[in-house]
Amino acid sequence: GKIETLAPTLRQLFFASLLMGLAGVVRFQANFFIVGLFIWLVLFHRSSIKTLLVFCSGILIANSIGILCDKWFYGTWELTGWNYFYQNIILHKAEHFGREPIWYYFEHTFTDAFPPFSLLIIGSFLFFYFKNPRSYLTCTTGVFLLGHFLSSHKDERFLFLFFSFVPIFIVLAYQEILNSEKHRRLQDFFASKFSRVMKSVFIYTNYILLAYYTFKPAD
Repeated sequence: GKIETLAPTLRQLFFASLLMGLAGVVRFQANFFIVGLFIWLVLFHRSSIKTLLVFCSGILIANSIGILCDKWFYGTWELTGWNYFYQNIILHKAEHFGREPIWYYFEHTFTDAFPPFSLLIIGSFLFFYFKNPRSYLTCTTGVFLLGHFLSSHKDERFLFLFFSFVPIFIVLAYQEILNSEKHRRLQDFFASKFSRVMKSVFIYTNYILLAYYTFKPAD
């Protein structure tokens, strides 16, 4: 089916939002995904008030669990998500670790993700965004990326959550090209012998690098 198709039942939506909320509790950057999906539900899916309330209830319950856990471990009532935002964004303490330009993530994705194959990563999600601006994947990941691009302090590890989507974007962009009559030149390129060789090199290079970095110390 089309990637834009997203019609969960209210029960499924509740448990999905509960899991998303818990993800936001343990990794604050995941809240960008929540904001992005909420924007999609309101602007593009045009969800009913009931659907939005179910979505928000799962998020609120998850954050309530997080607050109770904070009280249990800290011994006092804390809003750790707000504390994180206040210290790093309002008080600009994250900038003490450095200020990077807005193109930082593009530059380091290109250099660190094994060029020229890194162009496949960058190109695939840009192609998908351009072709599917109203997709829930575009909204959720787009808001996540926008928040990090606008942040003064940047680090590759902040995008670890987004990297989970990279294989999805590569596959969806590839399918979009193969199934569209508008991309004949790209289809011919992908059908060429050179492209088939490069795809094999890409796959086996990933296997080799995966094995290498699995056993390589992080520091």
